[in-house]
Amino acid sequence: MIFETQLEGLDPSLDKFCGSGAEDAFQDLDPVDLNILLFRAEGEEMDATGGEIGAYDIPGYGKLKYCGLEGWMHPLKHIIQHNDLGHAVCGHLREGTWALDYISRRLFKQVTPMPKLRKPAEWFKERFDRIKATVPPYLRPKYFAIMMSEAGPAQRCSFTSRGATSLCYQLGKMLGPGCIHLAAWSVPDNRSFRVS
Repeated sequence: MIFETQLEGLDPSLDKFCGSGAEDAFQDLDPVDLNILLFRAEGEEMDATGGEIGAYDIPGYGKLKYCGLEGWMHPLKHIIQHNDLGHAVCGHLREGTWALDYISRRLFKQVTPMPKLRKPAEWFKERFDRIKATVPPYLRPKYFAIMMSEAGPAQRCSFTSRGATSLCYQLGKMLGPGCIHLAAWSVPDNRSFRVS
C-alpha cells in the first residue's frame, strides 16, 4: 500500500518562499553589520538598544548565548541532528510567535545607526509574517529552521565573496566567522565609532 498525505490550507510554495532572496538580503553587509546580525552578547545588545532588547529567554531552556542568529543555531543544530521535536525551543515556537517577532524587531531597532540591516530585517519580517499567517503551530519549528538554515549560508557568502583572489577567498572562508565575531560597534559621546 502507498499512502500520500497532504496538508490542507498550507501553501505548497512556502518552503521555496522562505529560502528565496536570502543572498540579496545579506549581500551588502560589512563585518560590523554581520557582527550585529549574528552575535552580540546581552550586555552589548542592551547598550546598543538603550536597554530595550537583551538575549532571548526561552522557557525551559534559558537565555540564548548570543542575541543574534548564532544564538539560535546552537539549539537548532541539536534539534536537527537528533530530530528532537520535544526540545524546549520547538515547544516555544509551537506556543507562540514571540521568537519570530524578536528576530525582526531586534534588527529593525538597529536600522537607524546601521542602515544596511534594513534588508535583512525586511527579509525576516516578510517571511515570518507569512509563516505566522499561514502555518499551523505544530509546523512553526520546521519553518523557523528553514529560515535559519537559509540565512546562515547567505550571510557567510556575503563575507567570503569579498575575497579578490582564491587565496583571499579561502582565508576569508576560514577566518571570516571569527573576524565577524570580533568586529565591534559603539557610540562614545554620541559619535559613531567603528573598529574594523
